[in-house]
Amino acid sequence: MSNEALRMTIKKIRTKTDTDLIKNISGVGYRLSGAN
Repeated sequence: MSNEALRMTIKKIRTKTDTDLIKNISGVGYRLSGAN
């Protein structure tokens, strides 16, 4: 999966769910955070 395809997928997920669900970890990638 290309970087641009990943960015677009994350953007689409964020529009359909809570925007705080997916966190960007600089230099590492993305992290999904669940409800506590």
